[in-house]
Amino acid sequence: MSLPTHLRASYQGHALHCSLSLSHIPSSITPSPLSCSPLWELARDYVSWGFLHIPPFMSSFFPPAELPSKSLPSSLIPLFMVHHHNASSTQTTDTEATSYSKDGPRICVYLSQIITQYVYELLEKKCNMTKETLPVDATEDEPTGFIYLSPDALSNPSKLLVLIQGSGVVRAGQWARRLIINQDLNSGTQIPFIERAMQEGYGVMVLNPNENYLEVEKSTKSPLPSPTETSDEPAEKRERKDDKEGKKKKEFYEKYRNPQRETETERIPIRENGSSEEHVLYVWDHFVSRAAAKNVFIMAHSYGGLSFVELMNQRESEVKNKVCAVALTDSAHNIWLQETTKSTQDWMQEHCRNWVSSPEPLDTTLEPMMPDCPRVSAGTERHELTSWMSFDSIFRFFSEFHAKEGEEAEETSNSVTTRSGSHKNRHQDL
Repeated sequence: MSLPTHLRASYQGHALHCSLSLSHIPSSITPSPLSCSPLWELARDYVSWGFLHIPPFMSSFFPPAELPSKSLPSSLIPLFMVHHHNASSTQTTDTEATSYSKDGPRICVYLSQIITQYVYELLEKKCNMTKETLPVDATEDEPTGFIYLSPDALSNPSKLLVLIQGSGVVRAGQWARRLIINQDLNSGTQIPFIERAMQEGYGVMVLNPNENYLEVEKSTKSPLPSPTETSDEPAEKRERKDDKEGKKKKEFYEKYRNPQRETETERIPIRENGSSEEHVLYVWDHFVSRAAAKNVFIMAHSYGGLSFVELMNQRESEVKNKVCAVALTDSAHNIWLQETTKSTQDWMQEHCRNWVSSPEPLDTTLEPMMPDCPRVSAGTERHELTSWMSFDSIFRFFSEFHAKEGEEAEETSNSVTTRSGSHKNRHQDL
């Protein structure tokens, strides 16, 4: 059956937390490969049921609300029934609360998968970026991950911007899924940063530090228990055995009624990319260190900052030689726990800046907590908003460093030219 109108209306409160705010996607972006996928079909059903909201320009991709493409899955019916009861009654039983808490996140998982695929499509179509498979020498039968590169990421001779997200469910191109769902794509994705960087002449690398494993299903089906054979066992022992067999039968038929409980998953790690720290190190060794850019700029959010500091621990001299400046947003790094060297701390003090969540106005200098890098306010107390709120400040920070590097390079060049001329004159005098 389709979702009744009165249940759809009562569900609007929960819909606020599970709706896509896609108003910032250009109408020219059409989900061609995605529209053929099961996830996109699921999105169409959610629109039909009335709790996935879309902007007008995307309405042609979805069926009318009164003509859902599928009936509401039986596994989701309790969610709507419970929510309807909660909306019309002030009393909620423990059973109802449990049902809601178990089924509610399932919908958000589906929406999260749709978001991930849509952001990938934006990176490829809107930003003209391409996927690079990891590991670079992967075989056909092993798990792989990927990153995104702009067309000139490896060849740009001047500037390269590397984006590193935080930990959790977010994938390449995302800062915070909560913002994408409840606010908009600009604040929750890296798209604005990529576009701004390209406009200012940067090559861009978008890392994917949370893509660490391949999750596969493994069957846990058990054969139907055979009937208990009669034997000369004592009655008490036979009764216990019958109870045990009865429990097995009950579990078997429960699995038959609910196939979702029939499978379990196992995780197969991606070689040399099994964690955020491993991923950042691998991308540095195989991509960033080989890029033509003289000046590398890094932006890292939350746990991405910790991964960057770990990179410095592993490749200190290389990072110092190639990286111009690092912008951190509410970084999770800790120089004491990560046992950084004094030289690393000194370099971070000179080349890094951390925009942290704070009630103070944007760019207000804050008291340092550790002797590593200056801390300034991101102009917000919300952790997930620190990157978006610092958007303009971060690019000004990069521009200032790039100009400074250019001046120093020019001074060095002039100094070398002067020394070379003096040496030539002395040689001629001789």
